[in-house]
Amino acid sequence: MSSLKILIVDDDPEMVSSLSRVFEKDGLETLGALSATECLERLDKEPEVCAALVDLVMPGMDGITLLEEIKKKSSRAIPVFIMTGYGTIESAVEAVKKGAEDYLLKPFQEEILRKKVLKAIDMLQLRKEVAELRALVREIPEGLIVSSEKMKKVLERAMAAAVSDAPILIHGETGSGKEVLARAIHHRSPYAQGPFVGVNCAAIPRELMESELFGHKRGAFTGAVRDSQGLFVAASGGTIFLDEIGEMPRELQPKLLRALEERKVRPLGSTKEEEVHARVISATNRAVEELKTQYLRQDLFYRISTVIIEIPPLRERPEDIPVLANHFLSRFARKYNKDVRDITPGAMKALARHPFLGNVRELEQLVENIIIFKKEYDPDVTEEDVLKAIGKEAGPMPIREMTSLSLKEMEKYAIEQALKVCNNNKTKASHLLGLSRDKLYRRLKAYGIKP
Repeated sequence: MSSLKILIVDDDPEMVSSLSRVFEKDGLETLGALSATECLERLDKEPEVCAALVDLVMPGMDGITLLEEIKKKSSRAIPVFIMTGYGTIESAVEAVKKGAEDYLLKPFQEEILRKKVLKAIDMLQLRKEVAELRALVREIPEGLIVSSEKMKKVLERAMAAAVSDAPILIHGETGSGKEVLARAIHHRSPYAQGPFVGVNCAAIPRELMESELFGHKRGAFTGAVRDSQGLFVAASGGTIFLDEIGEMPRELQPKLLRALEERKVRPLGSTKEEEVHARVISATNRAVEELKTQYLRQDLFYRISTVIIEIPPLRERPEDIPVLANHFLSRFARKYNKDVRDITPGAMKALARHPFLGNVRELEQLVENIIIFKKEYDPDVTEEDVLKAIGKEAGPMPIREMTSLSLKEMEKYAIEQALKVCNNNKTKASHLLGLSRDKLYRRLKAYGIKP
């Protein structure tokens, strides 16, 4: 509090000195003003003033008028205390109506005076911190509320890349927040005023991919009953997000490369090209080297990956679990109108032990599941709630045990966990895992999983 200053306004120099000594014991710096005019001049020059004690009766402008002038300075919402040796109920009521923090009668009881002023300063600081946090939350999209150093570095790198128009490749496990980060980049980019168009390359049938991306003319194929502009044209002036870019059919990759290099697309059934000006962000959950050598043409890979951003899985940044869990708790408590306010230490430890192979998306759905089944009179999320939502019979697999699994075994385990979190709802599980329903059913059959 050493940088904070209290302004004491009184035409009696002895009173200014006496009050200064009271607050200097708390490490606060005090400033004196012997008139209203001097007070207003001080406020203009001293941004650190955090409270003002103003005498009611002074030559020239009185304390009430000065109070009104201070309140007009909307950027300086400092608490103002009115002091007087001749107090009346009428003057006290008027002072409070005009916005005074309190009405203080001389002679002062030092301890009461100190407590009132220090409490007002604390409240002022708290309001400033809340405003700053709200502004920060407005800037940080849903799912990117973090506290770990790993994710802070990811966000720093992403925001630095956002101001350019360089193609970005985001790499991270399913559910780690790749699309959320892509949207954050879009909102910080020169394309922020344009649309954000998300494309899940794994969810579009191969035979429809070209038409979906580049559009078609009426009659170009059976079922093409009208012209379609395609997603690249729809994203023009904004950002197109190509999620699961590794699922892009090989035969379509040369046309995608041309669209990226020349910023032109030719709809199916058309002889004319259309210009597109869209920022391209791609994402994959495959290993980057595997993406480059097995799934994409190398020229296309290098074209989409000028900047590569890695999102670490949630299990590698456990510091983010509490802030994300509390964020989701607040959101779902409002959504379902439940008076659930806290996550107990035991519940938080249970969350920390869980591997979260579905990452942030799994944590979000887990918290939602807990809130849905909470009783109206039960305000706390307990360890029992967490274990019940995870599924007691399965229990989380220790990290040491997980590292000994093959990739196929880990995938099987992830599918089993997703089904448990989603209460065997395959549609929700496929969304949690980032798989199409068809792919999920093929995996269930291949691994012999029977929900």
